[in-house]
Amino acid sequence: MMKKGIALLLTLTLAAGATVPAYAQETAQSSDQKQTVEVTLDSIEDIMSTYNLNVKTYLNNLKIAKDNKDDYEDTDNEEYYDNQYDAAQVQYDENMKNAVLNAKQSYLNYCADNDRYAAAQTSAENAQKAYNAALSSLSSGFISQSDCDSQKDKYNQAQNTLTQLDSQLIRERASLRTLLNLPSNVNMDIKPVTADDLTLQEIPKINYSADVIVMRGLNSNIKKAKLAYELQQNQEGDPGYTKNTLDNAYIALQQTRTSEEAAFQKLYDSMTSAYTVYQQALDQVQRKQAELTQESKALSLGYSSQKSVDEKTDELKTLQSTLADDRNTLFTSYLSYINMKNGFSTGS
Repeated sequence: MMKKGIALLLTLTLAAGATVPAYAQETAQSSDQKQTVEVTLDSIEDIMSTYNLNVKTYLNNLKIAKDNKDDYEDTDNEEYYDNQYDAAQVQYDENMKNAVLNAKQSYLNYCADNDRYAAAQTSAENAQKAYNAALSSLSSGFISQSDCDSQKDKYNQAQNTLTQLDSQLIRERASLRTLLNLPSNVNMDIKPVTADDLTLQEIPKINYSADVIVMRGLNSNIKKAKLAYELQQNQEGDPGYTKNTLDNAYIALQQTRTSEEAAFQKLYDSMTSAYTVYQQALDQVQRKQAELTQESKALSLGYSSQKSVDEKTDELKTLQSTLADDRNTLFTSYLSYINMKNGFSTGS
């Protein structure tokens, strides 16, 4: 009788131990703030343009270069300041793309870990059920203390994983908020990433041969090397000008073109590899979903057990968590590839 009482007490204690995750509490507590900003892949750049001070600094630097260009128009220094303005424009574009890419990667990391947290919750709930069942079986004499302790270890491990992910989500949320530079009176509502957001269906259609031509024309490092070479050309005949300096600028331009094309090829290879891994993970999830459906039907007909269904559910959640990670890796690779195609250099 005492064993049964202890088992019941532990079961009730475990059930009461389920708490709202800290990162969710943080979100709920901030809901009464004056303004809410919804964070999605599409909204990040606009949010940063509004709140991020680094972005405002980039724009101010560009305006300064523009003012200098206008001030020295029709003077002996016109070509120099025209060149400096072009360089500032390239730097502005590069800094903006870099800042936005970092924020998007931070957002995707948060979304992937949020999916992982949901899977960990299911695992923890099933581990709790299994431990409760083990306690009941122990009190009835159907299993040994060793078997019960094994279920307890699995339960504790599942709870520890949940706690670690909860803490990680808090850190990632804080990191994203810092990158966006949201003031304290603005609430941040992070929307989950969806398949529509990721446009993954565009990846198999990518034409690398065409994209590398676009990249050559827009690449920020190539543009800067070209501007440096043109500056040397414009200074021909000026004091201190030498043919060797011009030659060195041309060599630097050629080297930059070569290194940037190599970096672009590497991004393409990483993206296509990540796409293959993602497709394999997606296939595994779909097959496991079908297995779970069959197991659930078998349970309803009396041919299976709740334990088997829970195990299949755990397996599916684990695969879905892996799929979320692989999706995050793929889209981060895709973003990096598209950013470089559109001018941002990975070596910036």
